[in-house]
Amino acid sequence: MTDAKAETLVASETVATTAMAVAALPAAATAGAGARAAVTDATQALTAGIGAVVAAGGANVVPVFSDGTAWRIG
Repeated sequence: MTDAKAETLVASETVATTAMAVAALPAAATAGAGARAAVTDATQALTAGIGAVVAAGGANVVPVFSDGTAWRIG
């Protein structure tokens, strides 16, 4: 059995994430807890939706993260 190794990414420049539609996100369980992405069609804005499960059908671009079960805004 191999132990998971934590990695640290240090960026001294801008880190760009290509935003995608909610439907294009992989399953949260497949992505794994802690995975991050950005979506272009969330129904809630970042300030109103932090921690909420992301839903498609809107026009808000928000960052999302996987908790291992669902993609959440934040």
